[in-house]
Amino acid sequence: MCHMLIHRIARRSRITYTIGSVGFVTIGALHTVTHAVELAGDALRQRFDALGMIRVSGQDVTSWDLFQGTSILMGLFSMAIGLGAIGALRAVGPDAPPPRMTAATNVAALLGVMAVGIAHLGPLQIWGGLFGIAMFMPAVASPRPTSA
Repeated sequence: MCHMLIHRIARRSRITYTIGSVGFVTIGALHTVTHAVELAGDALRQRFDALGMIRVSGQDVTSWDLFQGTSILMGLFSMAIGLGAIGALRAVGPDAPPPRMTAATNVAALLGVMAVGIAHLGPLQIWGGLFGIAMFMPAVASPRPTSA
């Protein structure tokens, strides 16, 4: 009976963990495409252009280029986090609970997303972070089967 309950919890945590992982990949892909193709819009670009040049690693770059480059990198890193989490889940086998430390690391990253939302960006990052944490926490808290 107890083993069946642990198996059911592990299956459900695999589902939520997968949703969170795919979320990282999806957000990353959308972010990368939006900024690589410059879909952010001319009004936003003009606001950044008004800031002028910024010196980065001894090189002068426009504020817009810095914003675009940073945003593309954020998208690529988000995809890497999601794909790494999916790979880690596949590595543990189909009946095992998701890897606890990978889930906990993703929760920590999402807490960072929320902190940036609170300090700088706004509610989208806060709500997205909360949703992602809700997807990974079952894997963090899920009981682990013991050997008989």
